[in-house]
Amino acid sequence: MGLTIRDSVKVEDKFLLNPFKGSLMNREPFHYLTIDPVNAATAEELAEQNCVLLELAEPRDLPRLEKENALLIVDWDFIPPDYRDRVLASTALRVIAVHGYNVPSSVATFPPRRDILCYSKLGPELFQALDGLLSAA
Repeated sequence: MGLTIRDSVKVEDKFLLNPFKGSLMNREPFHYLTIDPVNAATAEELAEQNCVLLELAEPRDLPRLEKENALLIVDWDFIPPDYRDRVLASTALRVIAVHGYNVPSSVATFPPRRDILCYSKLGPELFQALDGLLSAA
């Protein structure tokens, strides 16, 4: 996990911006932000397979998630642009991962204060990485 976008390294379809270096409590859930029911169901299944605690969230949940300083996984392709901007600009949300075929490189190289896993698709690799974050914490 030492490869980073800042070093201009691409590993398969996955970009890593600074390996996660915060502390996670194993009981603190990740929140999956999407409006797509198919991706929501897939995320729940993948989270269960990888023993990752996951709660589904929609854009309307953002005020609550900001109050909770929630850990967020963002489904980039199924979040309206104004909500994407709000999520990325928020200091109250901890964006841990973003996935989508249309994630611009500017997000993959987002500010150094953020540690964001970036994948082109929702798949087991994303949730294995999240499980690894929990194990490393």
